[in-house]
Amino acid sequence: MREIEQEFVPYDMALAMKELGFNESCLAFYGNEHRLYFNYFRDATGNYDPVKSGIVGKRLWLAAPLYQQTFAWLREEYGVHGVIEVDWDKGEGVIGYMVTIVTKDVYSDMDLNIFKTYEKAQTLLLDKLI
Repeated sequence: MREIEQEFVPYDMALAMKELGFNESCLAFYGNEHRLYFNYFRDATGNYDPVKSGIVGKRLWLAAPLYQQTFAWLREEYGVHGVIEVDWDKGEGVIGYMVTIVTKDVYSDMDLNIFKTYEKAQTLLLDKLI
C-alpha cells in the first residue's frame, strides 16, 4: 500500500516546477530542510488554507504538488502531455509501463524501456517533462 507522501513530487522536482512558474495551491509543502509538511493552517473562516511557495518569517515554503497536479499544470501551461502506457501480455498480465511525451507537434516514445512499477515510470516521465 502506498503512503500518502508518495503522492507528492520529490523536493527537487517541486523546485524545478517552481522555476518553471508553478505557484499553485498545494496540500503540502517542503520546509527549509526539504522535509514534507502537510497543510494544517486554517483561514479566518476555519477552512484549510492551501499553501503556495513563498517565505513566511524565516522559513522558505516550497509548494509540494501532487504528481497529478504537475501533469495537469504542464498540460495547461505548456501543452505537453505525459502518457504512461501499460505493457501487457495475455498470459502474464501487466509486464510493466512505458512512457511517452505528446505535444501538438510531436509524438515521442521517450524511452523504450519497460519500467517494472508505475511509480518509476511516473517519476521518469515527470523528470523528462520538466
